[in-house]
This record gives sequence, C-alpha cells and structure tokens, in this order.
Amino acid sequence: MSEYSSNWETIQLGNAFLVRRGDSRLTKSAYIRTGFTAYSASGADGFVEDFQNEGEGIVISSVGAQCGKIFRASGKWTAINNTITITNKDSSHCIDYLYHVLDRQDILLPEGGAQPFISQKEVFGATLCLPPLPEQKKIAEILSGIDNAINGSIKKKLNIERTRRALIQQLTRGLNFRGVRKSSGTEFEKIPSHWNCEKLTKCCKLENNKRKPIKAEDRKEMRGKYPYHGATKIQDYISQYSFEGDYTLIGEDGDHFSKYNSWEMAQYATGRFNVSNHAHVIGSTTKCNSRWLYYSMLHRDLTLYLTRQGATRFKLSKASLEEVPVLLPPINEQLKMIKIFDTLTNLINSLENKVTKLSILKKGISSELLTGRKRINI
Repeated sequence: MSEYSSNWETIQLGNAFLVRRGDSRLTKSAYIRTGFTAYSASGADGFVEDFQNEGEGIVISSVGAQCGKIFRASGKWTAINNTITITNKDSSHCIDYLYHVLDRQDILLPEGGAQPFISQKEVFGATLCLPPLPEQKKIAEILSGIDNAINGSIKKKLNIERTRRALIQQLTRGLNFRGVRKSSGTEFEKIPSHWNCEKLTKCCKLENNKRKPIKAEDRKEMRGKYPYHGATKIQDYISQYSFEGDYTLIGEDGDHFSKYNSWEMAQYATGRFNVSNHAHVIGSTTKCNSRWLYYSMLHRDLTLYLTRQGATRFKLSKASLEEVPVLLPPINEQLKMIKIFDTLTNLINSLENKVTKLSILKKGISSELLTGRKRINI
C-alpha cells in the first residue's frame, strides 16, 4: 500500500468488525427447498430453516479450493461450516468499504498445501488502513455502483443466453412450424415435413485435427496475428470460428491450423464436462450452412455419444460423432434462423465486452481510491 494521509486510521480488522466462524454444526446436508439464504465455502448456494445474521455482512471461504474467496451477504442469512463471517460491530466503520478492500487487496492469504485454509485468528489480526467514515461510504458507493452495472450486464447476458438456448432448441426441433410429422429412429420427436434429418457425417466432413509444425521463433508473432484456441476454452463442446483465412488453434501439447468456415468440438472429457487439452474434431460443412450446423449442435446433449476411457475419462470419438442426427431445413430457412441466432449472439458478445471494460475500470479506480493515491473530498 502507499503512504496514507494522516487522517487515515490503522486498525486490526477484529477490533473494528465482528469476526466469527460459520456454524460448524451446519453442512449442506441441512439445506431445504426454501428458507433463509445459506452461505457455504462456495457462496450462497442453499437455504436453511433459521437465520443467524441480519443485515450487511461478508462471508469468507476458509477451507478448500475457493479458500480466501469472499462473498457479500445481506438480509437474513446464515453461514455454515468452513466459513468465517464479518459483520458490523458498531456504526464507526463501513462493512461495504471493507468488502472492496478485501476483494481488491491480498490481505487474507491461505495457508497449507493440498488443503488450504484461513484461520479466524488471521482474519481477526489483519491490519487495515481506513479513511474517515464519510470517505469510506463514498468510495464504497462508487465501487458498488460499478459492481451493480457489472452484475446487471451479467444478468442480461444470462437471460439472453437462456432465450437463445430455448429458441435454438425449439426451432431445431421444428416446434414453430406447421405440418409436423413424427420421425422415427432419431432423437427428434417432431420435424417439419419439408425438413430432412441426416447423420452428422452426411452434413460435413469430420476429421481429427492434423498438426502442422510451427517454429518456436514464429509462435510469438503468430499469436499476435491470428486468433487461437485451446480445448480448455471451449464451452458446450462447440466453438465457432468465422475468420477469413487460416487461423491458429493452440493446445497445451502443440500448435496447429484449422481452415476458415469450420467448427470444432472437444474430443475428450474428464469427469463431468471438464474438457481436457489438445484433442479436437474439425468439421467442414458441405451440405448446409456452417453456422446453422454450429447453432443446431450448440445446446445438444452429447453425453449419449461419449465412450468411457478409464474410470473418469470419456471420449467423444469421430466414429460416435458421425452418428449424431442433425436437422436440415432448406437453406433459405437456415439463413433466416441464423440471422435471429446471430442477433442474440451479438448481444451476448456486446454484454461480455461491457463486463470486461467495467471490470478493468473498477480495477483501476479501486487501485487509486483504496490505496489513498486519489482522495475524495466530502
């Protein structure tokens, strides 16, 4: 931290706020369908019968993979096992300001190795430097306002994604069209009479990616020139690319090219949809628009086509992909639906960009205000 003004106060966190452990008697097994919000080491993820705190507070994940992560709490709430709570002791300090300080700065550092933890003693003894209360409140108001804008954009993005998912599922099943008929031998209950249903191998050319060696001295230049993608970045098994010319796909074990106007699918999965590195299937469309193929596959449940590779590893093989059924409306209908889906996708991308910009803005403002480099006149 920087040198603070003489009117900033240096305190121990536990002397200014009330620090307590979450209720060790409560675990997620006590969750019920509805009730008061419960906070675990993963955040607000359930409900319990009674509340132990009321008003604003902070919940710290004290054990496990998310150790050190903090969550805002408000209203009537309870913190369960493996958490530490911070609430107001009196009105002399702002709990919302403290949230932004803990969220921005490396004050609470986990201990331990394989099972990291944060002790109540460490939280209590953490040293803080706080501005006068009116300035605390004003800084908290500014940063919380940015947070609200970020959360609002994320909420809109999720709503649009749900809308896109529902629309894709509805249209690709033909439920919006008249003259539907039953289709036997596929996963589709209904399709329009003028639509075809083909196996994926009839719609595009499937091939396992073929790597082209890239010289080490060329990689840095290429990474700045071409978009690249590893399997760990792929969501829902599918990632669509529509860039002109060749572009680079980079996995953890090497680099390779993929051609324009193709889509890719992660080939390996471990556990439940945790995609592993490097293996893809590339499909270049031949009988339908590539973006229609992308959207029609985007929210498909491909777990039916996984084959087990050991205890926790699964493979989405080229052979199994070839059997996946795909609906093929006439090209003119494909293009109309693609236009709708693209509009929603553009809105999603725009909101993602907004969240990124707001997050960068908050980071910069936080760095100035929470360290005293920039003061607010009250």
